[in-house]
Amino acid sequence: EFAKQAERFCGCIERGRSVGVAGTREDRARSGVGTLSGGSPAPPSYWPGFDRFELYFGTLEIFDVESRVGAGDLSDDLLDIYRDVKCGLELWSGGHRATAVWHWRLLLQSHWGTHAVGALRALHHACAELEPLH
Repeated sequence: EFAKQAERFCGCIERGRSVGVAGTREDRARSGVGTLSGGSPAPPSYWPGFDRFELYFGTLEIFDVESRVGAGDLSDDLLDIYRDVKCGLELWSGGHRATAVWHWRLLLQSHWGTHAVGALRALHHACAELEPLH
């Protein structure tokens, strides 16, 4: 079920320090740690960043041939997904299951789905660069 996968994802983000990817205080500040508003749960107290894989680029409108190129931020993507999914988990844990499902679905379509696709694309290319096929 989605709630179990959401718990696994949030736990992984909350243990981000154990990933072992070096990051600076500026990386963490830029990734949005500590800038939440509106009662959302706080992100992990430490976020390491992704070094040279932090920023990635792609077109802003995927179906527009003349679309301009924009930048994405891998930490921002993952922490935005975390915030949205964690809010739903708190609803779920509080017994408000229908509201949690509504929350996850609404924000998947309007916010974190786009971040998930961008992060997946960036991680795919980072993995390919780190371990190229020979």
